[in-house]
Formats: sequence, structure tokens, C-alpha cells
Amino acid sequence: RLALAADSEKTRVCVVRTGVVLAEKGGALEKMLPPYLLGLGGPIGKGDFGFFWIHLDDIVGILEFLLEQEACRGIYNGTAPEPVAQRDFSAAIAKVLRKSHFMRVPPVMLKLVFGEMAEMLTKGQLYCPIVFVLRVTRLSIRK
Repeated sequence: RLALAADSEKTRVCVVRTGVVLAEKGGALEKMLPPYLLGLGGPIGKGDFGFFWIHLDDIVGILEFLLEQEACRGIYNGTAPEPVAQRDFSAAIAKVLRKSHFMRVPPVMLKLVFGEMAEMLTKGQLYCPIVFVLRVTRLSIRK
């Protein structure tokens, strides 16, 4: 809300609420993999909440789009159109790595390890479509 207060005739403000940013190298996935590589991967809590994600290429594209489109202002959600249940995301990682998927991670442990990022991993957010067309719309994890 503080950022939006700066919006004026001379200053255009766009706020992008992103999902968890995924990429083949780097991104959040790199920080999520170590427990799976040790055979200790599993869903967070019950894993029944929506896991809102976006590919790195798409969030970059959204930011470029908003910079170029002067009519855009306000709050935007930058997520893929199809969130997945966190337990399904977790199972997909384990399957690709050929590792077990049994250890449930208590949300409080995530908060200790990831700090504020843990909230993105444990709480859903509202989805509101925008005009930008995403290039990566389905979660596909490859080894």
C-alpha cells in the first residue's frame, strides 16, 4: 500500500506479487532440493494448499511488459495459471530425483530455514489473470 501511495500523474506504480520463482538453475528450486537429495523430501505439513509458482522467464516477461505498457498501474499477481497442490509438487521433485517422499516438513521448520520466503511456500494467494501471456504454464520438472 505504501508503494501505491506514490502513484500520481507523473509517477506510475506497478506492484507484482509473484509466486515461487522456478528455473532450471537457481531460483527457489535450488534451495528446496537438498532435503530430497538426502532422501528426506516430503510435503510441507499436509501439503494440501495451493503452490503458486512462476517460471523465471515469465516473471521477467511480466516485468518487461509492465515497464513498456504505460496504461498499466496497480497490483498484479505473477503466477502460472494452474497452481498445484504442494504435496503434488513435492512428489514430482522426489520422482524426478528418484528419491523417497515420506518426510512431512513442519511449517515452523520452514520458517526457521527460509524466513519470509516460507510464507510463500506455506500460504496460498489469490489469483487474478492479466493480459500478459505466459510462456511456461505447466509445471514440468526435469532432471
